[in-house]
Amino acid sequence: MQRATTYYLVHKNIPMLPRVLSENLCSLIPKQDRLSISCVFRVFENGDEDPEFKPKIKLSVINSSAKWSYDLATKLIQEKDISYNSLSVDEKPATEQIFEQMKKNLIILNKIAKNMRQKRIESGALVIENNDLEFELNEQNMPITFKIKERGDANFLVEECMLKANKITAEFLYNNIKSMAVVRRHAFLNDNKFIEITRYMINNKFNVEFQDPKALNDFLIKLKETNPIKYTVNILHISQNNFYINITFI
Repeated sequence: MQRATTYYLVHKNIPMLPRVLSENLCSLIPKQDRLSISCVFRVFENGDEDPEFKPKIKLSVINSSAKWSYDLATKLIQEKDISYNSLSVDEKPATEQIFEQMKKNLIILNKIAKNMRQKRIESGALVIENNDLEFELNEQNMPITFKIKERGDANFLVEECMLKANKITAEFLYNNIKSMAVVRRHAFLNDNKFIEITRYMINNKFNVEFQDPKALNDFLIKLKETNPIKYTVNILHISQNNFYINITFI
């Protein structure tokens, strides 16, 4: 296999894995069993992890009741008036009673995820949010216009659960099979790029402590609020001691 990443074009994506895997056997399809490895952890309503419950990594079988898009899940979280009969075949669980219970569980999970996110940010975590573009295509699949894709409550909910699962999985690998774990390593930026960014900061009277994640995070928020039309900010590299950023004029 030649590809090591998935490519997203304006009209389609080219998956890293064969489609029979990425879109079928390794994808959750409603009302079908799927083999999985589950990360099981317990958190309280306020977002704190239960210290008395040891997270577990277990072989499992998942049979999902329905397939909900981010847009639909966000509307349900916001308690929009969506009836059971208005759902598509894939969106509709077996009974209306199951649908109501799923909706209730989703709203509760969203409250927990919001508290988890708040605690993560307060502890100094970097908030990295790059805007996605959504293109409108003509009949020849050529882009004719675009808009910024808004992220809803469901996007942040999934992100928090994913980050928590990734952290627990990383700790499990480190503690159990450290020598066999596959680790992704980012290359350092060259010194010239960092000097360029530092010079930009000085010229524009920006003051930021790169070694302090919370200070850097506060700076990025301030920069975005200063002129969100003029700047787009991306984190290029994060290492143990350095945070390199890229600020692009629009």
